[in-house]
Amino acid sequence: MPIGYALAADHPDRVDRLAVAEAFLPAVTPSPPMVSTAQVNDRLWHIPFNRLTEVNEELVKGRENIYFCWPFATKAERKLPDYAVSHYVRVLPSQRNALRGSFG
Repeated sequence: MPIGYALAADHPDRVDRLAVAEAFLPAVTPSPPMVSTAQVNDRLWHIPFNRLTEVNEELVKGRENIYFCWPFATKAERKLPDYAVSHYVRVLPSQRNALRGSFG
């Protein structure tokens, strides 16, 4: 949802309508507490992690499979096919700045 909002805010000419719900928008809505219940932390930890500079890349580089496969397997509304996840994880380290772009 934050990505859809960012697209609409940055490129209003490319978006006809946008409905948003059930997520906070950085710089638009108040951020949730940094430390919360285990359930909330489990759902939201990746957003602050993705916003880190450099250290997130260093921690994930070479471990893309661990970092990306877990949320794809456990957090997606519908589980992605294994071949799609494998392709995504294989392509990220092969493209310069792709990992940085995924965090952005």
